[in-house]
Amino acid sequence: GAGGAGGYSIKKILASNLASSETVTIGAGGAAGTAGNNAGGNGGNTTFGTHVTGGGGNGGPGSTAAGSGSLNIIGGQGGVGSNGDINTRGAGGGNGFVVAGQWVATAKGADTKYGSGGRVNVAAEGFGGGGGGRGVGASTAATAGLSGFAGLCIVHEYF
Repeated sequence: GAGGAGGYSIKKILASNLASSETVTIGAGGAAGTAGNNAGGNGGNTTFGTHVTGGGGNGGPGSTAAGSGSLNIIGGQGGVGSNGDINTRGAGGGNGFVVAGQWVATAKGADTKYGSGGRVNVAAEGFGGGGGGRGVGASTAATAGLSGFAGLCIVHEYF
């Protein structure tokens, strides 16, 4: 399965409710998993002061070495936006499938409004995107989940 996208939050804030300076924190993309059947890390939260938070998406799982049997590998959940006037959950990462011990389908990482998730076997490629799913063939060892992309904070100032 692939990694989930980061959450999204929008809020209209009156200038009188802002401090003389506000701290902006850009959440790091989830780190790639360690070697073997290990999930990619969850993305960090992106915040604008204490006003809004875009939650990082969950990392997608690693993949087992080829074996026998069939199963569905669920992708990571999307992160959740909070404290905004509008809050959304990021898209979940796509699922992977194993049939009779062969990986026959892997998934693309979840996209966001501002960037692309990773293609199959590729790390995320745009703001808030989830890492692509990993696939293995009949003679491939277990592989780790891929990394996501950092968050993004956009501030519009109106007078």
